[in-house]
Amino acid sequence: MYRRAHSRRFRGFTLTELLVVMVIIVLLAGVAVTYVPKRIEEARVAKTQAEIRTLESALSQFQIRMGDVPTQAESLEALVTAPQGNRNVDKWNGPYLNPPVVPQDAWGNPYIYRAPGSHNTDFDLLSTGKDGREGTDDDITSWEQFEA
Repeated sequence: MYRRAHSRRFRGFTLTELLVVMVIIVLLAGVAVTYVPKRIEEARVAKTQAEIRTLESALSQFQIRMGDVPTQAESLEALVTAPQGNRNVDKWNGPYLNPPVVPQDAWGNPYIYRAPGSHNTDFDLLSTGKDGREGTDDDITSWEQFEA
């Protein structure tokens, strides 16, 4: 009797049990492989939308202080360093971004800034999205409403 109880205690897994566990792990890994990249892309879009809102806010602060948004030549850099030769350079109260660096979108591309804008009167701001090309479906722009 002692021998039987002892052998049950140290019994290992059968080959079938190991195969079932391995199949479950493979199935879970397959789900993760298809699910995770989609969520990463959604997070990049949300991050870029948030940065566009931040840049819009900084441009509004700049406009209130300086009387107008930065020119296209001054670019978004005017939010970080005072533009040289500006008519109201003494009114510049920046940097208007914290940290004082013009961000890039979530794919590492620079934001495109146009002043005056063709969609908004003051400026247009956009990210070229994942493909890095302007005018494609993945562009994220300041003139389109973001879903909440």
